[in-house]
Order: sequence, then C-alpha cells, then structure tokens
Amino acid sequence: SEQVIRRDVLVKQHGMNERQGKALGHLLQHGRLTIQDFEALCPTVNRRSLQRDLKGMLDKKLIVEVGAGATDPTRHYVLAEL
Repeated sequence: SEQVIRRDVLVKQHGMNERQGKALGHLLQHGRLTIQDFEALCPTVNRRSLQRDLKGMLDKKLIVEVGAGATDPTRHYVLAEL
C-alpha cells in the first residue's frame, strides 16, 4: 500500500530502526500513537528503549508530542508535517 511505501522511504531517509518504523507505520495508519500503543507494537521491549526511540523521532522532527508533559495521561504523538 501507499502507506507502507511512504513508511519505508521515511525509514531509509532518516535512518530509523525497526521499532521506529513500526511506530511510524502506526502513525501513518491511525494518525496518533501513545506510549501504550508503542508497547503493544513492541511487547518484548522495555519502555525506556521505546521512549528513546520516540525521542529520536522527535529530535529528527518526524513526530510532535501532544500533551502537557510526561505525567499527562493524554500525552501522545502525531506525525509532523513531512
């Protein structure tokens, strides 16, 4: 599908790892991602690693954080305007 192609192109362009690719795929499909979603996508990976992956994507301006900080239960991530 077009989403898969777009995801693969972005993953290569930005040197993302497999987990970041999964996060990106979820975002392209659903429009948003929570840390809980990411944990469900990568059940064997600890939360700290997943948070590092998200931070890497934030640093590359691929995603934007929505919410009032680390303790906000509604905090989630959306795709930046790529």
